[in-house]
Amino acid sequence: MVAYVISSMRHTTSKLAKLLEPYKTGWVALNRAETKVLAHADTFAAINDKIKDCNPDEVVLFPLGHTRSYFVGFLNG
Repeated sequence: MVAYVISSMRHTTSKLAKLLEPYKTGWVALNRAETKVLAHADTFAAINDKIKDCNPDEVVLFPLGHTRSYFVGFLNG
């Protein structure tokens, strides 16, 4: 696995909130500008499988759910 940015913002912009509205749980992969959903999956492993052909510099992973953590960083595995 390569490094992807994982974004979990406490306060989302209205544009980002509207973009994420159809997705209630799991993970979404957004483009770096956070204007387009590239993929959605229920688990972290599944989202990584869906974006394996994407350039890691162009993907932002965003976890969805009831609460948002304060973590923003890189994941190497």
